[in-house]
Amino acid sequence: QPNAKAPLAINAKAENLTTSKYWKHAFKTRRCVIPCDGWYEWVAVENAPKAPKDRLAAGLTRGGKQRYFIEFEESPVVYLAGLYGEGAHKQPGKAGQWQRSSSAVIITTPACANILPTGHHRQPVVLTEQMIDQWLANQTGDEIEGPSALLQSRNYDCLSIKPVSGPVAL
Repeated sequence: QPNAKAPLAINAKAENLTTSKYWKHAFKTRRCVIPCDGWYEWVAVENAPKAPKDRLAAGLTRGGKQRYFIEFEESPVVYLAGLYGEGAHKQPGKAGQWQRSSSAVIITTPACANILPTGHHRQPVVLTEQMIDQWLANQTGDEIEGPSALLQSRNYDCLSIKPVSGPVAL
C-alpha cells in the first residue's frame, strides 16, 4: 500500500540522484524530458506586509513571496531534465481505495549566477536539443556516467527573469 503521508515531490536534487534510495532506480531507468516555455520561482520578500490582503495588493502571494517567471529569450521551448514514475493516490471520498497514477519530478542543481539575484538557490537542469539523446540513452540501469555529466549548473546569457503579480495557473 502506498504511503499516504509521503509528501508530493516536484523536484529532485541532482547531487542526490545516484545515492538516494528514493531516486536511484528512477535515475538509472526512468529519465525523461519535460518541455515547457519557462518556469516559476517563488522567493520570500523581506519586510513583506503582514496581512495577507496587503501582500496580495502588493502583488505577492499570501505567504509574502514574489513570483518570477524565467524563460529563454531566444527559445520558445525549454527542455528540463526529469524523472518519472508510477504511484498511487487515494481517491477522494472513497475510503481505502487507491488509484494508480504517473508523475514526474524536475531535477535541480544549485542556481547559476543569473538566477541568484532573485534570491532563489536552486534551478532546473536545462537540456539543449543536442543533450536530449544523451540524457535519454541507455536506461537499462547499467551506465549512468553519460547522464550524470549533464547534471551541472550553467550560466545562461539569454535568460529573461520577470516578476509576476497575481495568481499563477499551473
